Amino acid sequence: MKSKSLLSITGVLSMATVMLPGAGCQPLDAATSVTRDTKAPGIWVIQNDKVQVTVDAPRGRIMHYGFRDGSNALWTNFQAEESQYMIGSWVNWGGDKIWPWPQDIFGGWPPPEVSYEVRANDKGDGLVMTSAVNPAIRARIVRTIELDNDSSSMIVTSWFEPTETNFGRPMAAWSITQVPPPDALYARIALAGDRNRYINRGGVGNDTFQARQVGQRMVKLATPDTVAKTFLDADVIAAVYPDYILLQRQIPVQTQGVWTADQRAQIYSHGLSSTNVPRGKSYYELEWTAPILPPNQVRNAPLRVVYKLVKLNKNTTPEQIVELIDKLP
Repeated sequence: MKSKSLLSITGVLSMATVMLPGAGCQPLDAATSVTRDTKAPGIWVIQNDKVQVTVDAPRGRIMHYGFRDGSNALWTNFQAEESQYMIGSWVNWGGDKIWPWPQDIFGGWPPPEVSYEVRANDKGDGLVMTSAVNPAIRARIVRTIELDNDSSSMIVTSWFEPTETNFGRPMAAWSITQVPPPDALYARIALAGDRNRYINRGGVGNDTFQARQVGQRMVKLATPDTVAKTFLDADVIAAVYPDYILLQRQIPVQTQGVWTADQRAQIYSHGLSSTNVPRGKSYYELEWTAPILPPNQVRNAPLRVVYKLVKLNKNTTPEQIVELIDKLP
């Protein structure tokens, strides 16, 4: 299933190359360009010769990540404000976003979402997103987005900047990437000794992501078409589609804190028959959390996730996919 990209919704963007203060009006590095839409100032694009990323500042989300000659790897829904698709007062635009974790810190659904200011980073080869103060946690969210010039990888680092360090409950950054339902789903368990905990694990609540062993640390997960949620001590999640794989790998960079059991990675499936999304346009969520810390320490546990797209061909075997994932750093 292909999702429409932001570019196809908004039409051809009129781009202005960003000139950074102090840069002497020199053009940006040709390997990675950062541009913004002069007709819609909240829309920014970062791209290299392989991939393109689109950030929507008013919605506070990454709304496009894909090969420059391909479709959007993210699920988006630009009909989300239509009344039949509203989930309470929440507008489910899709894309990739940050919420505070644990979920009950919201004080009830919907999650608090705020707009962002976006600018080019100091080197001119990436973006910095800084949110308005989130009233539920009295903190700003900061995200940096960079592309690896030699590959299709996108590196996203997210953290909280509390405005009142003695306020509130312990929390963590929580990233949610909405994607079309995959054909296959794999996870690499961070510690090989933990893998057996997920094999034939009995369903708890709505966890119907049955797992089977496919490698020393690797499990292949079921892909339910109903509402379901699973929690894993994984460091890699791979969503497989007919012509590409979307890989996500969490890189620990925290100086404080540890994860609680089974909360480092999460996967959610939205029911294919759900009526709060357009017909035939459901989604999955690939989710990551940083260690939970008190507000005065939470900035010491940034959440860093590397996204990578890998092209497939008709001769790619499941064994080759497993080997690729298992050999990631």
